[in-house]
Amino acid sequence: MLLLLQVALSATSAVAPKTQLDVMDSMRRHDAYAPLSHGRDTSSGDTHTTVTITAAGREKESAQFLLRSQTNRTVRVAVAPPASLPAGTVRVQRLCFDSATTETSDSKQSRTFPMRCPEAELRRGGCWVADPLLPIVNSTLFLPSGLTVSLWVTFAAPASPEFHGSTHTASLTVAGHTVILQLVVRRFSLPLTPALKNTVQLDVAHLHRCFPTDTEDETNRRYEQYALFALRELRLNPGSIYDSWRRPGAAPCRFHDYQSCFNTSAATLARWVHEEGLNAFTIPSSPMNQTRSFVADLRRHKISHLANL
Repeated sequence: MLLLLQVALSATSAVAPKTQLDVMDSMRRHDAYAPLSHGRDTSSGDTHTTVTITAAGREKESAQFLLRSQTNRTVRVAVAPPASLPAGTVRVQRLCFDSATTETSDSKQSRTFPMRCPEAELRRGGCWVADPLLPIVNSTLFLPSGLTVSLWVTFAAPASPEFHGSTHTASLTVAGHTVILQLVVRRFSLPLTPALKNTVQLDVAHLHRCFPTDTEDETNRRYEQYALFALRELRLNPGSIYDSWRRPGAAPCRFHDYQSCFNTSAATLARWVHEEGLNAFTIPSSPMNQTRSFVADLRRHKISHLANL
């Protein structure tokens, strides 16, 4: 990814509350408490920001806009996508935070990774760790006093060869100030199917904890929704496509009857292989006589070679 930044932003009046703006690569997580290292004062007199992102076709690349206000403020956010690209090419999201109240992970809350919190912040009741990206609601963004808020602007470069080597311009308006966004599409596209196999675990038990009123069929549909998100947005394969966990009170999983254990069907996996770029998935390493019917289904769809134990 190539990210070229020219940063500046001005205030509407000299008496407006000071707000700082910084721009940095989206691969870096920022600290909500730390001041901006290269923040520009919005009353400095500069009047524009320009960001150029270079991406291959079928690639998604982002830039972060960091905002920090001296007072509590609600600002408006709007994006004007490039007219020369298909709808949905540009997406604006705000980076949200999860609370960390201990120095290590809390297994009772099923946290997979430690969420470190400085001891000084623990004494104040905990701290916030950057985690999910959520959509902007009603085109507004709240800036808490003394905290850094991040906007992610993501371009999805189209895969069609007609866009190779082209440049497209959009604009982002924050608090009445316009930011110029440029996308330069490289002269090639990434293949639909990644060259390397990969998987990310999708935990059905965790889905049940998040949506406890869902039926088993509804939980499986959510599994498929998140699997498609991983494939389309992140170019990651859903990991285990089976789960021996059963919701409380449900009949135990029986691998010989794969519909009671597997989160999706062989036909759906075959469609994902051809349409979404799936190149790996995991099946249980139980005795073969217990998974024979599912393996036979995989062979009928000619995708058994993608299965891992």
